[in-house]
Amino acid sequence: MNLGDLQFRDGMASSGPTTCAMLPGGARPVYAEFLAEEPAVAPVTEDAVILIECGRDSVDQALVPVQLSFSQRHPGGYGFIAADPRTEGDAARMTFLSYTVQDEAIVTTVRKADGATERRRYLHEGGDRWGRG
Repeated sequence: MNLGDLQFRDGMASSGPTTCAMLPGGARPVYAEFLAEEPAVAPVTEDAVILIECGRDSVDQALVPVQLSFSQRHPGGYGFIAADPRTEGDAARMTFLSYTVQDEAIVTTVRKADGATERRRYLHEGGDRWGRG
């Protein structure tokens, strides 16, 4: 999933035939501080994690960590955490069932393509990179 420079308006964005929905199915953002350091020149900010779904023929999910400025008008993106890629010919997909922030990490419960659930922890590795920790 390549989010590129999608611009969301009223919770929707599109790039060619691909449409994305922010906070689908009544999902809620999670607010908590997940970035340990902020530049001294930056205004007061609040971190948020939101769920998006994008797709054309089939829908894939991603968690998008953002940092809202004090005015909440200039969000800063910090990459995204994509659902596991599908295996070729497999219609089943991974979905994020829940997500929260604990000790500066994003903690999720996912339903894998095989139907099993798993708890995962993602840590900010700098820039727009997130790794499982």
